[in-house]
Amino acid sequence: MNRPRRVVPHTTYMLTRRTIGGQYLFRPDGELPDIFAYCLALCADRHNIRVHACCVLSNHWHLVFTDVDAVAGRFLQDLHSLIARCVNRARDRRESLWAVREPSLVELVDSDAVWDKLVYTLGNPVSSRLVASSRAWPGFQTRPEDILAPPRVIKRPKAYFSHHGVEPETVTLTLTLPPALEHLPAAEYARTLSDRLEAHESNLRDAMRQAGKPFLGREAVLAQDPFAHPTRHPKSLISPEIACRDKATRIARLNLLADFRRLYAEALAAWRRGLRDTVFPYGTYQMARLHNVTIAPAPT
Repeated sequence: MNRPRRVVPHTTYMLTRRTIGGQYLFRPDGELPDIFAYCLALCADRHNIRVHACCVLSNHWHLVFTDVDAVAGRFLQDLHSLIARCVNRARDRRESLWAVREPSLVELVDSDAVWDKLVYTLGNPVSSRLVASSRAWPGFQTRPEDILAPPRVIKRPKAYFSHHGVEPETVTLTLTLPPALEHLPAAEYARTLSDRLEAHESNLRDAMRQAGKPFLGREAVLAQDPFAHPTRHPKSLISPEIACRDKATRIARLNLLADFRRLYAEALAAWRRGLRDTVFPYGTYQMARLHNVTIAPAPT
């Protein structure tokens, strides 16, 4: 059983989710980039999600977002279900799309963690040895300067969606500054993110040059069999739930999470004994959604 997650409003996360078996089902050909852009924009609008950065590789994707109303679980369930139906239709398949392991969802506690994950997300095509610069990546991704541009309008993809369906013909994807960085003017944010990203990618290029490891290249990416997979899969490491540069703050946040899970376990045990007036700790999500249990108020 998965451990309960503390879900509170205005939390910023980095999401990572992989395809089943690491297959290249998201190879960025045809409508695949537009499928991700459309589904993300549609579901973000439905659930009041603030999108900060995104990058879709051939077998996994990353998203940095802020959950304004503490509905991250509902948002991701809706989004991943819609993506799965669209990609399966585009690839003419019916099997499960996503890896069995649950998505990685890392809470970004401080501004340093936010910067780190923004750069990691946007630089992923380079760190994955696919292209020498993220700007050469042919798939759906956001870029630092997009924060200065008008919101992107995406047409409804033909895959899966019916012309007579309820989904809108176009949706708008608006990028926003993460709450931890909202004090910055948009131009300074874009410039700083661009500089950090370029430095990160330059370091990656130097490391790969020294190791004699070539980049796959755009053309080779597009020529991959979408049903193939890497010969070596990423190691199944423990997925972190908290990202924070400051040690004291990180320890405090981990202690808060541990206290939440202790109180949650006690409340769940009481509820299972039939005590339906049991109060669950602030941040309880699934039990509140499924069973309408009473939740403690937010701490002052």
